[in-house]
Amino acid sequence: MSTSAHSQKRVAFLFLDFLKSGIADGSIRADDAEGIEVASQCISEAFGVDLDKSEDVQAYGVQGESLPSIVDKFIASPAPTASTSTSTPAPTAAPATAEQKAQAEKAKSKGNQLMAAKDYDGAIKSYGDAIELDGQNAVYWSNR
Repeated sequence: MSTSAHSQKRVAFLFLDFLKSGIADGSIRADDAEGIEVASQCISEAFGVDLDKSEDVQAYGVQGESLPSIVDKFIASPAPTASTSTSTPAPTAAPATAEQKAQAEKAKSKGNQLMAAKDYDGAIKSYGDAIELDGQNAVYWSNR
């Protein structure tokens, strides 16, 4: 497994643990718990991690650390100094035309259908197609 894939699984595992803790400690309202549990199942399946598997706890858990404590440490650490690189910023995309927006919306809808069918790779591709057509729509980025 690549380092990137391992890191992604670790982040998903820590996020699932964060959600589970939020339900247990009441920071997530009881009315929202069922939705969070469904979302947790989707995340668990999508990333192939399970909080109840001892091998996943061993591989992806961080002993004595929780996601909030890791975030707190990151925020408390000094910011890196400005880079001396002379690279130019990436150009911003031109606003999408009405036709491009319509095509992007179709691609997003196709991605939603593929997600419902659990074709995650296909859904990511469709969401990517939507982003290429209208990269300024935050919904397409969040779906991907």
